[in-house]
Amino acid sequence: MITRCTSATGRGPAAPDLTDVIIMNDNGASAADLLALPPTIPVKDASKILGIGRNRTYDLIKAGLYPIRVLDMAGRFKVSRHDLLIYLGVIAPPASDGQAAGS
Repeated sequence: MITRCTSATGRGPAAPDLTDVIIMNDNGASAADLLALPPTIPVKDASKILGIGRNRTYDLIKAGLYPIRVLDMAGRFKVSRHDLLIYLGVIAPPASDGQAAGS
C-alpha cells in the first residue's frame, strides 16, 4: 500500500544515506541504532536493513507487497520508523481496540 503525502514546502535538500550512520553487525542493525533513526526513512535504507535488493524493493512496492507501509512523500518513497521497528520486532505492535495492553 502506498500512502501519498505532500509537503507544502516541496522537496528539501537530499537527506544523508542513513545506512552510513547505522552500525551494522552480523545480525543487522542494533535496536539502539534503529531507535535512533528519524521518524521516516528512505525506502532504500529500510530495504538495506531488511536485506532486500533495489530492484526487488521497487517490484514489491509496485505490486503492493512491500512488507512495511510505504509513504510517497513528494515523489520519494519512505517508510515509518515505527512500522519498521514493529516489523523487526524491536517494539511491540499496539494493542487492538478490544484488547488491553497487558492481556
